Parts: sequence; C-alpha cells; structure tokens
Amino acid sequence: MKAIEYTPLAMTTASPSAGDHGVSSDLVHAVLGLCDEAKELLDAKTAENVIEELGDLLWFCALADSTLKLQLFERHAVEQTEGTTPFDIAAAALTLSGLIKKPYAYGKSLPLTKITHELLVIVAAVETLADRLNMTLAEVMELNLLKLKMRFPDRFNCAAAISRNAAHELALFEHWQTVLPIIRKSSVWFLCQESDLNDAKAYLGAHHAGQADTKFLKPTNVNRPGYWLAYALPSPKKARK
Repeated sequence: MKAIEYTPLAMTTASPSAGDHGVSSDLVHAVLGLCDEAKELLDAKTAENVIEELGDLLWFCALADSTLKLQLFERHAVEQTEGTTPFDIAAAALTLSGLIKKPYAYGKSLPLTKITHELLVIVAAVETLADRLNMTLAEVMELNLLKLKMRFPDRFNCAAAISRNAAHELALFEHWQTVLPIIRKSSVWFLCQESDLNDAKAYLGAHHAGQADTKFLKPTNVNRPGYWLAYALPSPKKARK
C-alpha cells in the first residue's frame, strides 16, 4: 500500500465515542498538564525554572486530586513512594496518560489505585528535587500559589493566562528566599520594576499609610533588570483597655 492511504484506512477503526464515557475533562486536563510540565522540567536550565515547574506539577496533581477525591497529599505524608528524578516524573506522567486513555476512549473503568500510585510518584519526586534546592514541599506549594495570585489577582481568566508577565513571575522565584518571609507578613505586596515603583508606593501610601516599605531585589543575572518588592504590613491591633 501507499503511505498516503494509511490515515483514512486506519481511521475506520477509531473510537466514535471517545469522551462520552464520563471521564472528567478536569482529569484529562490534569494528565495533559502533567505531561507538559514534565517536559518543561526536563528542559529547565536554572534553579528558578526548576522551582516554577515543580510548583506547576503540584498544581496539576491537585487538579487530579480534587477531581478524583484521592486525598493525595495526605497519603503522601504517610506513604513511602519511590520517585526522585525528573525522569521518574516524566515516566509517571506518560503512564497516567495511558491509564486514562482506555476509560476516555473505550469506556473502561478508571484504575484509581494505579492512578493514585503514579501521582504519588510525582509528588515524591517533586519533594526530593525541592530538597536538593534546600526547599520544602510546602514552600514549593506556597510559591506556586503566589505566582498564580500575581497572574490572576481575582480569578482565572484565559486572557491573563495567555498574556502573563513571565519576567515578574521569574523574579519571584529568583528571590524567593528574600521575598517569601516578607510576603507572609504582608497584607498587600507588589513585585515591580523601577518604572512602576512610584505607582506602587502611591497605592500603598494611600491605602496603608505608615505601614508601607520597599526592598530592592538585585538580579543575580546581569542580563535581567532589578525588581522592587513594595509591601505593606497589617495595621497593628489596638491594645484593649
């Protein structure tokens, strides 16, 4: 046969009911996201990139956890699962894609035990890689939530997801050891460049008079600009008489 004849002949046996068997679109999204983030982790060239990708992997694990009600992170805290390298993460993500393919396309029941195991492998590997960067799993989670708060101040929207300010987000991960303790205590905070600093200070001064402060974050890479962290601490509570 000719190669040009293959596709139409092969598609005579394609499932006509893929997607009609009750497999959640959120689960499909989670598994596709894990595959995508695993590839980005393998391609990461700096510690900042690695930290960001580890957080994104946890986000998609959380999406699968929320969809399937697995109590994933509770299980991780008490179960010993082998997973230590980016390649373990990539292998688990690819395995997950196979585990949901037949339920999605053919109506086979979801193998929840196997799915849970592969997700636990990913979480275990994320924690091990974080530890090598002198981070805890909780810090990776916290930074991921802060990045998403920068991207979506109110709630998710597609336009913000597409037009995100990657440089601002990179600054968060580059300076996380300095930024994280300050943000934890702050009621409002901004990461901004010099050109936006006066606007940030004016906002803080108008809404948090007497509480505002700033800190310059010197870039570790000479090819990147410096950033400012502008923040306001909560108003001190008045002493009760």
